[in-house]
Amino acid sequence: MAARRLIESGHQVGCTGIIFQPLAEATGARFVPMVNSLDCSDPQNVPEAWIKQRNSLRGLSQLKFDLRHFFIDAAIGQVKDYSKPILGVSSRCASS
Repeated sequence: MAARRLIESGHQVGCTGIIFQPLAEATGARFVPMVNSLDCSDPQNVPEAWIKQRNSLRGLSQLKFDLRHFFIDAAIGQVKDYSKPILGVSSRCASS
């Protein structure tokens, strides 16, 4: 597994969603959940209004909804979560 090789080489391993916690820990990484972005890896975290709106869409409209809500709008919080361990500000993300 690539993450395990990175850890063995002294690298930090970045944040991941809660459903991937067992996999992250199996590599030897310490898992700490995301705090600045919505963790959509667990469907229970997705707002009910989003689910209803998304289910009312089809095709390209649904894809655009997904890109906007799950990727583009989430990017700022994800960058905050990912940047802290890199900058040494916090250990909120999985690291070796």
